[in-house]
Amino acid sequence: MCGLSRYPLPCILVIALLALRSTSCQTCAQLEGQSPIPAPTSTLIFKSKATTFGGRGCAPVLAEGPFWLLFLNVAAGPFFPDRTANLKRSHYREKKIPLLRPEDYYSRDAARVAKSLTIRKKYAYATTMAINRVQRFWDRLLYKQVTGEKLDDIVGEQISEFILGPLTDEYNLDLSVKSKPTMSVEDLLSILHYHWCLDTSPVPHERYTVQLPLLMLMTAYTSSRPGALIESGCARGSNDALRYRDVVLRVIPNPEQPDRHVLVMEVTLMYMKGKRNKSQPTTYIFHERDDNLALCAISHFLALALADQAFEAQGINSSNDIFQIAVPPYRNSLQLRWKPDILDVPVFRRTIRTAQGIRVSPDRALPYDVFNQYLQRLGRNAGLEDPLTPYCIRRGTANAVDDVATAAERNQVLGHSRADIFERYYISQKVKWDVQSAYLGCPARDSVIRAVGMMSLTQDPRVPKDLADEQKAAIEQDPYLVELNRQRQDLVSAMKLESGSVSKAQGTDLHAQHRALEKTIQSERRLLRRQAREETREHFFATIDTIEIEHQLLGLSVADHLKIKDASEVQFAFVERARLAQSLFQSLGSCVNEKHDHSHRVQATSDWTSLCHLQGVSYRKNACGLIKEEPDLMNSDTYPLICPPTQCLFCLGNDQLAYKARNYSFSRPQKAYA
Repeated sequence: MCGLSRYPLPCILVIALLALRSTSCQTCAQLEGQSPIPAPTSTLIFKSKATTFGGRGCAPVLAEGPFWLLFLNVAAGPFFPDRTANLKRSHYREKKIPLLRPEDYYSRDAARVAKSLTIRKKYAYATTMAINRVQRFWDRLLYKQVTGEKLDDIVGEQISEFILGPLTDEYNLDLSVKSKPTMSVEDLLSILHYHWCLDTSPVPHERYTVQLPLLMLMTAYTSSRPGALIESGCARGSNDALRYRDVVLRVIPNPEQPDRHVLVMEVTLMYMKGKRNKSQPTTYIFHERDDNLALCAISHFLALALADQAFEAQGINSSNDIFQIAVPPYRNSLQLRWKPDILDVPVFRRTIRTAQGIRVSPDRALPYDVFNQYLQRLGRNAGLEDPLTPYCIRRGTANAVDDVATAAERNQVLGHSRADIFERYYISQKVKWDVQSAYLGCPARDSVIRAVGMMSLTQDPRVPKDLADEQKAAIEQDPYLVELNRQRQDLVSAMKLESGSVSKAQGTDLHAQHRALEKTIQSERRLLRRQAREETREHFFATIDTIEIEHQLLGLSVADHLKIKDASEVQFAFVERARLAQSLFQSLGSCVNEKHDHSHRVQATSDWTSLCHLQGVSYRKNACGLIKEEPDLMNSDTYPLICPPTQCLFCLGNDQLAYKARNYSFSRPQKAYA
């Protein structure tokens, strides 16, 4: 048998299928047809007892033939019952997945299969050969795609035994269990504090700065999967996401203080897993938070709605107008309705490139890949050791609800059909109860147990966020990358010899090869840098505890790169960001007087609304225009009427850029007109 790196992951599953197929009375030698692409062959003997399926005894036989052809014939062979005649599919599956024969599937995917066999290095790095990954692929076999039904349980058990036994030994599969951290409210608050007060990572548009924390809050308060709020990765291009018609915003009298009116929000999720496009939506209720505005989902949502000018009632131009609305004595609530043309607009939207710069799309939903990318970057920069994903938040909510709700109520919140789903996949790996105190008969130290169970237990904001110059230089000396650069230089020399320059060679085969090689070099460089960053993070977390202990016991001085950065040293490009960093985490309890002053909430919502209209900037080292607080100069928004020859007119006319960015000038006039 060849080594693990020879074939892509589906081939491993084919081996398991071959072993299963070997129990059939029909040998693989009777298979007809040949593969349109060269396929490796293998000879396997499934050494197990004869198993009875459908009342027929089947003895083990020899399995031999092309991998992918065997894979398709196994799914369509006489071994499995033909249930396609009575197949029932939902409207969604009928629309998205056409009914094809097995040979049609193979013909359609032949090119993709051939490509996967030629990129072994990247494929092997991007995919971890772990047991759970093999099991997950087994659950998505072609048989289920063709028939719409799973295989019999006894078949699944036999495949699982083969994967855990001979297949694991043959390919040395990873048996380690993947960590599933849960994000508590303390962890969430820590991440939000870093996001608003310390994070200066660039974003294409500042609306992302408001959307990201709101998505985190709504995920935590609904325990929903990302696909219920934004465009799911499994439904790319569908534009299915939370829309304004799914949100109802009301003003109601406060039951605890009838003379005070509060905002409540009803969010109906139409795209929950298993209920997508079905008449079984789930509605969650949100209310204002007076303890910390960073935890108030309604204030974040108000900012997005005001930025989109979504309110139907005339006169609502700011959050202050909304907080002045009172419910008449003869009514129990007043609903803030949306404009008819905004009802089908997604709340969370992506950015697009326009002639005026980066803008927010008027109708395209934010895809899951973008949300997950920025969320993981936020977790890395904040110093979390484990990757921060939306499911960390969902698991945290699931465990919090489990402490206060019944199993049926928990299933409703999580959208589960059975209680054992939570017990198998969502329950925290760390026991939440003080078993030691229970055994000793002592009072439980719940605070200690809760602190140890937090995701931020090992958080350290000093973790390296980027590679050092020496590390980047070492990557450029990678033998494979050096060889690619040499090939690129040869192509450049050939283009100059043939056409005079690279630009004049456009449209030739050499130029096409050069562009393809450029993409390969960039991809390889990103891969090497990602590997180096991961190794640097692992080394940091493996050594930082010992370094801290030695500094304390031996009295050693702390290195410069290990010193904590003061929050007052952080500078932002926009006044709104600086103001939010100073005021967001102030408690509102002391700010609300007898007249229910909403000035703090109004200012924060106004700043969020303003950010939704600003294009993102790059926080480069020694960048100009970074401010800590609002400037006192009255002419900060004035621009020159007569521009110097080095002035960038595109930046000057972009009203969504920061003031200093709009006044950008080139180093010399020639660059401005290049």
